[in-house]
Amino acid sequence: MPRASWWCANLGTFVTDELPDQALNASPPDALPTAAETSRRGPGMLDRIAGRAFPVQELRNAAAGRLHTDFWLGRVDPEVFPVAEWRRILDLKLRFGRTALAEYGDPQGLVALRRAIAGHLGPARGISCTAEEVVITAGSQEALMLIARAAEGEARVFLHEDPGYGGAIHLCALCGFDCRPVPVDRDGLVVAALPEEPGAMLYVTPSHQFPTGVTLSLARRLELLAWAERTDSLIVEDDYDGDFRHDGSPLTALRGIDTTGRVLYVGTFSKSLSPVLRMGYIVGTAAAARTLGRWKQLLTNGPPWHMQAALADFMESGAFARHLRRIRRVYHNRHDALIDAIEAHFPGSEILGRRGGMHVAWHLPDHGFARRLQKQALTRGIGIYTAEDGGPAFRPATIATATC
Repeated sequence: MPRASWWCANLGTFVTDELPDQALNASPPDALPTAAETSRRGPGMLDRIAGRAFPVQELRNAAAGRLHTDFWLGRVDPEVFPVAEWRRILDLKLRFGRTALAEYGDPQGLVALRRAIAGHLGPARGISCTAEEVVITAGSQEALMLIARAAEGEARVFLHEDPGYGGAIHLCALCGFDCRPVPVDRDGLVVAALPEEPGAMLYVTPSHQFPTGVTLSLARRLELLAWAERTDSLIVEDDYDGDFRHDGSPLTALRGIDTTGRVLYVGTFSKSLSPVLRMGYIVGTAAAARTLGRWKQLLTNGPPWHMQAALADFMESGAFARHLRRIRRVYHNRHDALIDAIEAHFPGSEILGRRGGMHVAWHLPDHGFARRLQKQALTRGIGIYTAEDGGPAFRPATIATATC
């Protein structure tokens, strides 16, 4: 149609084929139902969904603004983040990788990043894998969600450590799994307490158990793999802070000694870099990774391309290895200083989790004493937290303190 441009002398009106911006704004309807009218109708499905009980672990410390020293679990030190290097890599990706901005990526994750992760896990965690066996996720919580969704038709029983990580327990409970606790002692998960019924899914944190900090012994790791093969069960190994070892060499990950394809390994960069990056991964068999990738396509289709590409370059250039060496020294020094202070002021204290990870667990005589100590510290602007603060499945009379 030719461009319209007419003039009406009597009205002074012009007609154009380009609509003004105001014409593109939606106008509200003349009459909307009042709140009273809506309430008389009763709750709709959306209201019923919103009203469902939804237990989640508290991730934000409401008292943080009032504290000058805060030992809130799971926090990293923002001052150790490699800001200059990260900004440089991101700038290069956005400047010279613009063609990728117009495409949907592989839901299993950027191949370069999956290859870099596989290369890191070999020497770091004893896991021999390829890029085809890795799925990139938006942190460990999304990894657990993908696994829970994929396993719904095969496993109905979800076994978890007690005490254990509430985020995994709540998620699987909401997905309809029959959640059952398995006790933990000084050597980690008590394998002898696992049921012998077939087809379960077990969630375990063997490197640095959450929240006690103990390490699953090699003997129990072998027993656990034998149990999984015997019962045809799936093990989800969460290695949330496995990059930090303060005393001796780390034990090889369960996934590294699994010979029958029973273990899905979950890792994250939330502790080694930052939780706001929302970058994690799952390592399984190639077939399992493809299935999880299809679930990812249905749900989120993968983390942002530029973040994956930047992290791949950061790892491939050796910058990630250098960063890990630096922050390990920082956290190791703080870890030792914290333990020295506890032992100096509270002789005879029982402290678990000394060998690695981002926190230690300090056992006190009783729950009342732990709470009194917590309140007394708060009056001095210091935040320490009982294990009970982290979720409903934790033992009392324990304070878990972060070292970052």
